[in-house]
Amino acid sequence: MPAFVRTALVRQELMALYAARPAYQRNDYLMWINKAKREGTRLKRLQQMLGELARGGVYMRMAWSGGSGARSGPKNPQRAPAAGDAAKRTSRAAKKAKSRAKGRLTRKAGRI
Repeated sequence: MPAFVRTALVRQELMALYAARPAYQRNDYLMWINKAKREGTRLKRLQQMLGELARGGVYMRMAWSGGSGARSGPKNPQRAPAAGDAAKRTSRAAKKAKSRAKGRLTRKAGRI
């Protein structure tokens, strides 16, 4: 992390909020700030990051639902398989086998 970013985070007491963000967001912010060619652009981007951290619920000017800073579980936890899922897989496999038997699907023809 560049010294000027660290200094700004410490001065505005936002280091804890920055650290609570996911790694991809921290990396995105730092890369975005450092890629700026002009010093003025770097400072403008730094101010945007600091404002978003202070406000919470925002990431790169987009709404971010993890804005509380607390680590929670995944947004889309893996669902438990439904009772009909196994039947669907079986029926798909049966249809493929039936098509292969009729010659519609062959490995040599490259249709699989």
